[in-house]
Amino acid sequence: MRLNFDNKYGYCLFDFRAEFVDGTVLQRQGVNVCEIADYYYTP
Repeated sequence: MRLNFDNKYGYCLFDFRAEFVDGTVLQRQGVNVCEIADYYYTP
C-alpha cells in the first residue's frame, strides 16, 4: 500500500497499525515520515 503524507500542516509523526490476514498485528508509534522515504512492515 502506498500512502502520501505530504500535507500543508507539516505533520511528521504518525502512529501505524497493520493487521495481516493471519491475524498478526504490528503497531509502531511516532514514526517520523519527514525523515524517511519508505517504511516497511514485516511480520
